[in-house]
Amino acid sequence: MNLFKRAKVWIVFYIKRNIRRLLHSGIILENKFYRNTLYKKALKKISDLEKKNRGNLFYPLALEIELTNLCNLNCVFCPNSIHDRKRGVMKLDTFKRIIREAKSFKMPYLIISGFGEAFLDKGIKEKLEYLSQNKPDFVELVTNGYALTKDIICFIINKKVIDKIDISIDAADEEVYKKIHGKEGLEDIVKNILFLQSMKRKQKLAIPLVSIRFKDFSLNNGRFKHFLHRFNPIADDIYTYANIFHWPGFKNNFTPVDKNHIIKLPCIDLWRGIRINWNGDIVLCCMDYEGKIVLGNILEKQLINIWNGPTIGFYRKKHKELKFNSLEICRDCDINTNFITPW
Repeated sequence: MNLFKRAKVWIVFYIKRNIRRLLHSGIILENKFYRNTLYKKALKKISDLEKKNRGNLFYPLALEIELTNLCNLNCVFCPNSIHDRKRGVMKLDTFKRIIREAKSFKMPYLIISGFGEAFLDKGIKEKLEYLSQNKPDFVELVTNGYALTKDIICFIINKKVIDKIDISIDAADEEVYKKIHGKEGLEDIVKNILFLQSMKRKQKLAIPLVSIRFKDFSLNNGRFKHFLHRFNPIADDIYTYANIFHWPGFKNNFTPVDKNHIIKLPCIDLWRGIRINWNGDIVLCCMDYEGKIVLGNILEKQLINIWNGPTIGFYRKKHKELKFNSLEICRDCDINTNFITPW
C-alpha cells in the first residue's frame, strides 16, 4: 500500500470516528427531518432492489456461505464460544448444490464467511476446486488468518478462485491481539500474509486482494497509528470498523451503542443477500448466529423459492412498516441503524 493509500485509510478512519460521534448526538437523533429522510432513502433502496426481478421472482445479489461454525479463537466481542447451535462442517455435495443453484440465476457475488473459521474445514480445497470451475463474478473469503497456512495459500494462488481475503487481525502487537482474540498467534499470521503477497508477486497476480481489518473499540484505543504503520506495507487494503456490533442475545462490555439513542432502519440485507449455514439451512440474516429463523433448507427446496417464500416475506413487510420491535431477532440488533450505516 503506497503513501496515498495510507493517507486515505488514516483520513477515512478519523472521518468515521467523528461522524459516529455526531450521529450519536441529540441534535441528530431528535431531528425529525433527518429521521424521515433516512427512512425515505432506505425505502427507496428497497424499492429499487425489488424492481430487479425476472418474471415473478425476486433475485438476490449476494450469497454468504458458512462452511463451518467451528472456530479456533475466543474473541471478546463474539458469541461463537457459547452458542448452542450444533457444530459441524458443510458437506461437499451440499456446497455443490448451492453453487449450481447460484450459477443458474447468475449470482454475481459470493462470500465465504459465516459464524466460524472457514479454513478449519478440512475439505475446503475440494470446495474451492469446484468453485473455481463455477466461479461467480467476485468471491470474497473472511478469515482470522490463524489457519491460513502456506499449503492453502499456494492452492488459492494457483486456482485463482478467491478475489479478496478479509483477515480480522484488529491488533498491532501480540499483547493486544491476545486480549482481543483469546490467544497468541499474530506473528505467525503476519508471516503467512507476507508469504501470500510474495507468491502474488512471483506470479504477477493482483488477486487475492488482502484486506486487513481493524476494530475501533476500547482495547484498541489510541493504537490505530501503530496498526497502520505495521500493516500498511503488507496489506492491499485496511478496513476499519467504527463499532463493535451487538449480537442479539449476547452481552459484552465493548458495544458502545446506547439502544435508546439510535435510529433503526429497514435492513437492506433482507432484499440483498442470502445466508446459508453449514447444514444447508437458509437463515434470516448474519446476526442470527443460533439459526433461530430458518427460511428453509437447500437440500429440501430450491434456493430461489426460499428467497421468495412467505417467511422472509413476513420480515420484509415488517421492516418496510418500521415495526422492528415486534421482531425478537431484530429488536436488539444494532447493525442497521443511522449509527452504523447512515447512508
